[in-house]
Amino acid sequence: MSSSKRILVFPFGLMAHYLRSIAYCKTFHKNDQCLFASHPLYNTFLVKHGFDSFLYKHMAVKQILEEAKNFRFDWVNRDVLESAYLNQVQAIQAFQPDLVIGDGKITLKMACQKTGVPYVSLMNAYMSPVYDGVRRLSQAHPRYVYRQKTPTILFDILTRVIEKKMHMKLHKPFQEIRMAQNLPSCQGFLHEYEGDFTQILDDDKIFKVSELRPGYKVVGPLFYSDFEKEVQHSVWKDDNRKKLIISLGSSGDWEKVIPLLESGLEGWDYIVLGGPESIRTHEFIPLSQALKGADLMICHGGNGTLYEGKRAGVKMVFVCNHFEQEWNAERFASMGFGRLLGKDEVLSEHILLDALTG
Repeated sequence: MSSSKRILVFPFGLMAHYLRSIAYCKTFHKNDQCLFASHPLYNTFLVKHGFDSFLYKHMAVKQILEEAKNFRFDWVNRDVLESAYLNQVQAIQAFQPDLVIGDGKITLKMACQKTGVPYVSLMNAYMSPVYDGVRRLSQAHPRYVYRQKTPTILFDILTRVIEKKMHMKLHKPFQEIRMAQNLPSCQGFLHEYEGDFTQILDDDKIFKVSELRPGYKVVGPLFYSDFEKEVQHSVWKDDNRKKLIISLGSSGDWEKVIPLLESGLEGWDYIVLGGPESIRTHEFIPLSQALKGADLMICHGGNGTLYEGKRAGVKMVFVCNHFEQEWNAERFASMGFGRLLGKDEVLSEHILLDALTG
């Protein structure tokens, strides 16, 4: 029998990435010693599932999300990237792991190459170089009007050309770090997300990928479970009202939802998972438990949330906050799993009913 491995796990600093990294380790490394990068908001989940952690300084996630919302990438500069890279190298050298797992950590490939430790990258299909779809322009982008006026085939061609130029620009600071640190060259920006082993955490019927390269594997979506919570009674009242879940994760735009809640929502029983203190929220429960008995879910388009809704057979309204969420939501909407809130639409009960019957 092989001995237990020591594994360092570096999730991106959002709840969804921590929960699916936990799910991945519990599924594929349950007999190994997995040490997670600590995070003040998510350490309780690590403790609950018996994982130890190590001190780690995360990137400024709030800044990254705000820039993404405004289609800016100022954070992709040498100073920020090199700081993250050096922090990761320091942690790997300190703990001498047999393997490193990362989820959305764009400098971790370089850190593992520097330290000579095998790297497993957990990745959404659309962030992979082998994604077979088009990363389309968000409806919140100032140039979205041109997408509306241009034939889809032509605009997709233009999108790919512009994206290639943008990726070349974003990759320059990585090339500078690689040269300074005597690291091997890397083909492009998206290739920085790859590992020695790259695990695609998507359903390939929804997010198609081209021919997989060596080291790639389509694992499919991972589902976080908390068995202690899931054995409890139903979270819903036993009445005839329609059941609504509002779950915008840790990166959603609550300003788009609050007016709907303030309208009263007569005829609906609703549960808000997370959210600002000004609205009625529910203690943390696994989304899978809340979805039991639900009729509809308003969500932000996060990868894990969408797959939970699909698995439960619950229709969804997608209220996105940035372009990656919209890439998710557009694909799910195109396959009949829900309705994407339009650029100029205001969330209303009419839209909820439309999503239910659509």
